[in-house]
Amino acid sequence: MRKMKKFVSCLLAGIVITSLAACGNSDQDPGTAEEGNGDGNEQTSEEDSSWADVESAGVLRIGCEGNWKPFIYNDEDDKLVGSEVEIANEMAARMGLETEWDVASEWTGVVAGLDADRYDCIFEAIPPASYEGEAYDNKYLCSIPYGEKTQVLVVNEDSDIESWEDLDGKVCGNSLSSSSGKIAESYGATLTEMSLTDSMQLLSEARGIDATVNALISINDYLAQKPDTKVKIAAYYEPDDPRATYMTVLFRAEDQTLREKANEALQSMLDDGTIYEIMVKYFTEDVADVMSVFVEHPEYKGQ
Repeated sequence: MRKMKKFVSCLLAGIVITSLAACGNSDQDPGTAEEGNGDGNEQTSEEDSSWADVESAGVLRIGCEGNWKPFIYNDEDDKLVGSEVEIANEMAARMGLETEWDVASEWTGVVAGLDADRYDCIFEAIPPASYEGEAYDNKYLCSIPYGEKTQVLVVNEDSDIESWEDLDGKVCGNSLSSSSGKIAESYGATLTEMSLTDSMQLLSEARGIDATVNALISINDYLAQKPDTKVKIAAYYEPDDPRATYMTVLFRAEDQTLREKANEALQSMLDDGTIYEIMVKYFTEDVADVMSVFVEHPEYKGQ
């Protein structure tokens, strides 16, 4: 563990120095400081009061979708828990803030809530490749990566779907605006709005949908609780852009000073092993040890 923490510190050295960087558009590596929106009208740290406003309020307002184990969910005592919750609460504490959570029952509308200033950021293991660049009018910035989630294609155990290409013309049970759903659509699938629980049940019963796409971590967690579910993993997603699997925090593009402070807190949590320990707690050591932020990764530049 000591070696792991030392390695993480060395690997990610310099992130704080470059933490003004935006995650960039779809052709950039995570975080490019003064590049801003990429539209030629970049906003500098001196031009926004996002951090000053949040610091004055003493509260970081966080938007998310709940019922996504083991990332964000309510336990038997109805307390909001999960890996994202622990990381967000600790990040806020290191910024000297309390947290205020706005939990939606489904993903649709969560990003719109950020646009409407109902909260300051979104914690949902956001992949930068899904919410940045011209496709989103350069409206968003992401934090430095703090983890990675492998996406998988899940089908009924008797399905003849064997690859991502086989999704063409099929129906996937996924949120219409989720990063997982976008992967399915990129291979020609049609989406039906539903939760992971509903999609796994329908797949097990071989009715209504042909497949679902979700994080391997969530699928493993579901199957650990319901091992008799009649599904199988047909394929693992291997994106050309590694930013499609990074876990980051989503901010409005104009809130660069808030993002700076969040990056500093996240960096300190990476350096001292706090995030690694949280990942091990929720995902097991085997999963945490292969995450890009904890091992040498050619595409990860510590920016």
